Order: sequence, then structure tokens, then C-alpha cells
Amino acid sequence: MTMISRLLAFLRLNNPLPNDASDTKVATAVAGDRFGWPAGRELTALDTVVLSLPMALLDASKPISECLDAHDDVGIDIPSDGDAFHIRLAPGQWASPRRSCQAMIKGDSGVTYRFQLASDTETSGEP
Repeated sequence: MTMISRLLAFLRLNNPLPNDASDTKVATAVAGDRFGWPAGRELTALDTVVLSLPMALLDASKPISECLDAHDDVGIDIPSDGDAFHIRLAPGQWASPRRSCQAMIKGDSGVTYRFQLASDTETSGEP
């Protein structure tokens, strides 16, 4: 089993497809799906998507950038109460948690969202 296959199984993202332009993989997930998101694993949105992440990922004593790596223009909504915060990724925007966590796809029921998975040799950050 390849590293990408193991990661997809761990993330529980469906239908990995090769990207015709390169050897990167595209995974899909449906609104309402929960998945484990390993620390440092970069996901790039291919569709506009909102992800719900546990508030425990954030540390009040640290800036958000020390808890979540993300594209500069990612929208972040941190409610004053509750156990989750939301990040909005537009196509081409990426995010990567600094600690492993559980994430959930927010959106209309039945809508499928696509993500590009960084290859095993890529690191977080913009090219």
C-alpha cells in the first residue's frame, strides 16, 4: 500500500484520482463527512469549502499561525462559544494543522468537495 493510499484510508476521503497534470492525488468528500487530519498534511481546496475544526486545536497563548498553517487569505471564523471553529478555503487555498485533529466538511447535504493532496515530498507553504 503506497503512502498516499494509507493517507487516504486514514483521512477516510473517497475516490482518489490522479491529477492529469502531475502525480498528485485528488480526493473527494461529501458535506457532513468527518475525517482525521494528520499534523502537517496539506490539503488544497479545488472547490470553495468550509471545514469545521476542534477549538482544542487552538491555543489561547499562541497566535493562530502557530496552530494552523494556511494560505494567507483563508477565512477563519472563531465563535465566542462552542467547541469548533471554521476555516473557509477558496479554490487553490491550502491549510495544514500543526497538530492532528478531526475535521468535518460543512455545507449542503450531498454536495461533494474536492481536495488536492500534497505529494509525500512536498512541504506546507506556498510554492
